[in-house]
Parts: sequence; structure tokens; C-alpha cells
Amino acid sequence: MKHVLFICGSMESPNGICVKAIVDEISNRDIKVDFICSSGQHLENQRNIEFHQVKSNYFESLLNDKKKISLLTYNIRLNLSRIRALILAPVWPFFGPLYYLNLVRVAKKLLTERSYDAVVGVYNNYECLLAAKYVKKRQLKTKFIAYFLDSLSGGMVPRYLTEKMVYTKGLKAERRVLNYADKVIIMRSHENHCIKAWQNTKWIDKVTVLDIPLYQPIDRKLRNKMSTRNIDILYMGALQQNLKNPRYFLEVISNGDFSNLKVSFVGPSDCKKMINEYQKSSKARIVQLDSVPHDVALNMELNADVLLNIGSMNTRQIPCKIFEYMSTGNPVVSIATSDNEPSIQYLKDYSLAIILYEGVDPKENAKKLVEFLNVYKNISSDRKNRTSKLYICTPGAFVDALYDSM
Repeated sequence: MKHVLFICGSMESPNGICVKAIVDEISNRDIKVDFICSSGQHLENQRNIEFHQVKSNYFESLLNDKKKISLLTYNIRLNLSRIRALILAPVWPFFGPLYYLNLVRVAKKLLTERSYDAVVGVYNNYECLLAAKYVKKRQLKTKFIAYFLDSLSGGMVPRYLTEKMVYTKGLKAERRVLNYADKVIIMRSHENHCIKAWQNTKWIDKVTVLDIPLYQPIDRKLRNKMSTRNIDILYMGALQQNLKNPRYFLEVISNGDFSNLKVSFVGPSDCKKMINEYQKSSKARIVQLDSVPHDVALNMELNADVLLNIGSMNTRQIPCKIFEYMSTGNPVVSIATSDNEPSIQYLKDYSLAIILYEGVDPKENAKKLVEFLNVYKNISSDRKNRTSKLYICTPGAFVDALYDSM
């Protein structure tokens, strides 16, 4: 049986959700896995899977603390974190020396007891890549896989840094790690950047392009038929006026006879006042709900008639939620600010999707939405077709790449 060591950050972060999907897939394969990850959540060992938790970054744990705190306390914590980011900006992306030492301490103990066929360092955090490099240097026969769910030299620009600084510092940080890597797995949305930035490097030929591993198609022989009187449209996730703004979609459903629609927005939002205004003027029934547990969210997505995606204004932000949407086989309505909106590249391979561009008159898109609902309301996407087109977005694609490396 193959034995693999994963080193990753919090299992509750967006990247952690991706790693959890891979864990579920690995549990069905003949692979034994140790996970070194941040503490802060309860994780139960599974068949052939063992978790080893370390103390997480202190400032990140403060900001992600789920205990109810006052706004003043939160702002104090936030400002302390910003001060720390300013002090550590010159050494970015190595923000957590103590966190790195904690990762290495656990890895060192495991290496005295076990040998590994492969070690997977998951970015983000950079410390996880460094710890995986440490394992590689201690056990030279171990295959080192650098797994980039985010881009380092081409990713988000942190506070107090410029895009040029991120590119320059990021490349240096990548060289310190990737010169030791046996395989480098990147996301499709980062492919163009990596090909350009990594040309003439020793690891460019070791790159494998996959994508966010959250597409897990549900086998549904028959989807519940959509009522002609009431159609439930569900948006699941955060709403932010400067990033994911629902105003245009609300304009669309206010410019047509959508009295048979119920639109539910579920999740944290700074758009509640705006939505309240449309609740009064729109013929559609509009509901706002607070966040729900992930398993409840998945069940709501499965039972909705249509799923709503509000495209991100940040073209570098990969939309994790879109993979859950497509997994249901339900129709998807997506709002896009431009052709560069990151959801588009995935939805074009999904047969039950319509993209409504914000540059178009809302009345015109209202007509398109009516036509879309009339055509697709009782159709479920074919599972086999979806899987073949979106294979690189599945956890199985990562596990297959892992097998190929060992």
C-alpha cells in the first residue's frame, strides 16, 4: 500500500474544503495518508487516513475565531493583524516561522516512524511548501508534489505590497521550493501566468494542470420537475457590493413578469439594504437567510430548481461554489461583468447554464431568462457528459495524478 504525507493549512478554509474532497476520494483508494494540518477544528481519523494537528498562525486563528465577539474586539484584532502584515511585508510570503517549526516538528517525528512514497505540500500557506521540501530532503526517495490551489507569484496582492513586488518575491520563493519538486500541480486559471513566469526553469516540464477539485457529479436519474407556478432560484454564498453584487440580477427580475419566482439569498451579505429595496418593488418573492452549515447548503442546492451565480469582479478569484452547483445537475444562471469573469470558463462546458452580461439592457436579459427557464426547467444535465468535460475539476483527477507520481 502506498503511503502519502499531506501538509496543509486549515481544513476549514476554502483550500481546506478542496483538500477534504480529496480526502474523501482517497478513502476509496488503496492509499494510506497522514495529514499534518492546522488545529482549530475536530477531525476524525478515517480508514487509512490519520490527522496530525499543529498550532495554527496566532493572528489568523484570532480573525477566524467563530466565537461571538464584539465589533470593537474584532477591529482590534484586525488592526493588530494589519500591523503584523506591515512589519512582515519585507519577508513575504514567509509569514509564520513558528507555524513552520510546528509543521516540521510533527513531520520530523513521523519520519522517524514511517517512510513515505510521496509528500504533498499545499499552497496556500507557503510554510506548508517549505515543510514538504524538508521532508523531501530528509527522505530523498519520497516524491515531492507541490500543489498550488492559489498562485504565489501571480496571485492576490497582499496589503502593503505591489503587484510587481508579489511577482518578484513570489518567483524567488517558488525557486526555493520548486527546484526540489518532482511534480507541480497548478490550477487551469494560473496556467498562462506559470508558463510565462516559469520558462527556462528546471521544473517547467514537471507541471500538471488540474483545477479546483470540487466537481463531484451526483448521479440523478430524474430531477424533481419544476413547478410552473413556483420556481425556486437559490444563491448560496457571500454577497459583497465591491466583489459579488446582486444588483444587476435584481434589475433583471424587476423588468419582467417573474411573479412565479422565489429567489433566496443564503449567506453573509453587505447588500441587505439594497435587496430590501427590491423586495418592495419586484414581483418576484425575494428572501434573505443567514449562513447555514455546509451539509445543509449542499442539500438546499440539490433541491433548488435553479442555482444563481453572481460572478466575481476579481478576475483572479476562482469560484469554488460553481463546482458544487454543476455537481447537482441543476440549471445555473450566472451574472458576468465581462468576458474575463472567472466562472465563464467552467460554465461553457456545462450544458444547463446561461450567462447574463451586465452590459446588456436588463429588459433584454429578462426575456432571455424567461426563455431559459421555459426550456430547461425540467431537464437534468447528463452525468457522464459532465464528468468527461470537467474531469480535471474532480478530486479523482488529483488522486490519479498522485498515483502517476509514485
